[in-house]
Amino acid sequence: MAQQNKTQLKTYYQTGDTPTANQYGELIDSQLNLAETALQIGEFSVSSSGNLKIMGSASFVGDITSSGDIRSAGSITCTSLNTGQGAYELYNMNQNVTTSDTVTFAGINFTKAALSSVIYGGLIVANGQSFRVTINSIPAIPSLEYESEVVTLRNSSIALGSVVNVTSVGETLVFHAFNVATGECQLRLQNLGQSTYAGGNVTFNFTIL
Repeated sequence: MAQQNKTQLKTYYQTGDTPTANQYGELIDSQLNLAETALQIGEFSVSSSGNLKIMGSASFVGDITSSGDIRSAGSITCTSLNTGQGAYELYNMNQNVTTSDTVTFAGINFTKAALSSVIYGGLIVANGQSFRVTINSIPAIPSLEYESEVVTLRNSSIALGSVVNVTSVGETLVFHAFNVATGECQLRLQNLGQSTYAGGNVTFNFTIL
């Protein structure tokens, strides 16, 4: 028997009507039966101001949207029919992600515009947790040696315990951070190459964690 909406069902049971067996059947088939163990299919929205508890498995064809938390005592698996894997979007995440698999994040890009005319040995002032700086007039540095002059970096993102990672673009030079304090740290340049760095201008990527 066909399923009918409420408007149609009400027309069967008005004053003076004599509902037929088929109409009673449509009334029954159009409702959810709490004692039914077979699959019941319906197309409708469910809104609850209280808790919605599903004892068995639940299958959703469309999106699941929540204005609050979605929690699970067990695992959550996201599967795509096309690629074999799904995707999650994480917003305002300030806690650890624990998993037995490797977690990879794609498309993260903090790079800002390069700062111009920063002379080696001077003060570097920058904002943000990731940025790119071109440093001019770097002296020659023998293989595996440190340059004697110290550079100071000032940045409001630096705090006690921060990890400051600085790598050069296209060169073997690396800055090592020390004396890390609130708002600043000192940097010492090392040549990790097997030959002497001849000196010149180099661009560095800075990341503060």
